[in-house]
Amino acid sequence: ADERANRISFCFFPEGRARAIPRSTRFDAYRKSLEIAAAAAETEAERNSFLPVDALAARGMLGEYLGAQEEK
Repeated sequence: ADERANRISFCFFPEGRARAIPRSTRFDAYRKSLEIAAAAAETEAERNSFLPVDALAARGMLGEYLGAQEEK
């Protein structure tokens, strides 16, 4: 992670694939993703581990997070 350059690199580990998929994004987008994942986590263990998330789950988490933000 390079906060000064606002970039972070990471890898996806898709189930059934032998190789990881490297990616990078803006660090502020990564922080927002962590915030959304933490809001969706129900236990301390879920907040401190990798979350298996498919596209459907990601859409649902984002929708719940945005709905909660609108209620504030």
